[in-house]
Amino acid sequence: MENKIRVKVKIGEYEVEIGLNDQEDLKNALDMIDKIVEKLKKDVLVSTPIATVEKTIDREDLEISEEIPQIKPGSIKSNVLQLLNSKWGKAPRTLKELKDALEMNALHYPMPTLGSILTKLTKRGSVRRLKKGNVYSYVIAQKGRIDLEKE
Repeated sequence: MENKIRVKVKIGEYEVEIGLNDQEDLKNALDMIDKIVEKLKKDVLVSTPIATVEKTIDREDLEISEEIPQIKPGSIKSNVLQLLNSKWGKAPRTLKELKDALEMNALHYPMPTLGSILTKLTKRGSVRRLKKGNVYSYVIAQKGRIDLEKE
């Protein structure tokens, strides 16, 4: 079945084309375009530039939960990685949001300690730091999903 509607999104030198069947698909795609672009940036565009990028993104991959997950207490590093590896952590989260989520799990850390851990995880490549307004936010780097299993 050939797609009736084609949408192209260009990010720098990269271009992504999405094929859609009807206006309902278009409406859903427009609602999710920010998530799709962010997912492609994390999974594909951070690597060496290539001529054509073809990647299928499942809707499940784009699901982001606003419900703070329950985590199994461990080291502060492990606790942060558990949060960021959850559906809740798929959206960029600020230091304050991470601190609040840890406190909801009865894990209380001073803000400077948590900030220091995030800096170390960022330098190690497990976490990506993004600018969100006037503050930084954090998301798990693809490599970080593997690191959590080693914890």
